[in-house]
Amino acid sequence: MKEQTLNSVLIGSAGLKNFSFLVALALALLLTVTLSFAPEASARSNETELQRLSLAYKKLRARPLNPAYKAEYFDAFPQNSKQFKRLFESNGFAGKEATQNYLFQLEYLLDNHSNAVLERLISLAAQLKLDSAAAQTAQLILIKIALNYSKQFAAQFSSLASGKQKAVAHFMTEGKKGPPSGVSSLVALLRRTNHTAVANRLEAAL
Repeated sequence: MKEQTLNSVLIGSAGLKNFSFLVALALALLLTVTLSFAPEASARSNETELQRLSLAYKKLRARPLNPAYKAEYFDAFPQNSKQFKRLFESNGFAGKEATQNYLFQLEYLLDNHSNAVLERLISLAAQLKLDSAAAQTAQLILIKIALNYSKQFAAQFSSLASGKQKAVAHFMTEGKKGPPSGVSSLVALLRRTNHTAVANRLEAAL
């Protein structure tokens, strides 16, 4: 009886080991399959981002006053530096002119979404480096919009943490041949409208 019980225990233990081995093997195979599909899934995601923005751009170009198309374009526009680089710097839109067209399209949104557009551009400015034509275009657009909506710009800039203020100021004032066009005018405008702290922050980065 004891011998039979011992054999049952040994058989049960061996079965448990085999079961554990099979589970481990199945998990390893699942992980291998998941990793093999990850690059393909990422490529599909990038393509979807590109198609979504491209379609929204075409709609807005055809009907620039349509509020729904404005909202659709804004939703499709990059929300962070990674998306910005994927769409405008790496495998996204080819050519400097095409990239500029997509970026300048933001100006069509200002009547309805000036605060949101400023917030998006300021957020990108805090993350981007001026190492591409797309980033340089974003710099010029931000300066232009800040000049036309200086009160909103000053309010949003002032709400940033000190480190982000420094990053945005650097992004807006950096240039290979000196400060970009419009920065000095923006600083002067901010002083005239009593946004002295923001003006000082930008001027310090010149």
